Amino acid sequence: MYHQQASSLHAGQGKPAVPKASLTLKALCNLYLDYQSRQVTVGEIKYPHYYDQLRYLKAFVQQISPDKLVSEIRTVDIQHYRTKLIEDGKAAATINNRLRAVKAVFHWARDNEVIDRGPNLKAVKGMKTKKVERQTFTPR
Repeated sequence: MYHQQASSLHAGQGKPAVPKASLTLKALCNLYLDYQSRQVTVGEIKYPHYYDQLRYLKAFVQQISPDKLVSEIRTVDIQHYRTKLIEDGKAAATINNRLRAVKAVFHWARDNEVIDRGPNLKAVKGMKTKKVERQTFTPR
């Protein structure tokens, strides 16, 4: 692997892509965050959005395992992460934001042919949020 990367770098081709079979969760999230960082640079997304994704994905990677191969991640792993967030007492909106960040990684990876298959993201449901009536002021 070292020689492949070294020859690619010396040829001016940049860092070669990680083979799909050996892609870890941490490496996948780093690829996605590199992409998002470039989106910040060109003004397509705001830095606070990028920073939130960085925090959310770091927590997700730590929960699942940084060295776990992406090909071994199953839908149930993401569902366990969701359950852990609920058990930790996170608000519904927080849980939904964190799940959106995780889902975005896998959608991006599939759309950009980084991975061939991934977990069934439709099976991971967000939390229902309660609609809170905001008090409106009246002339009285």
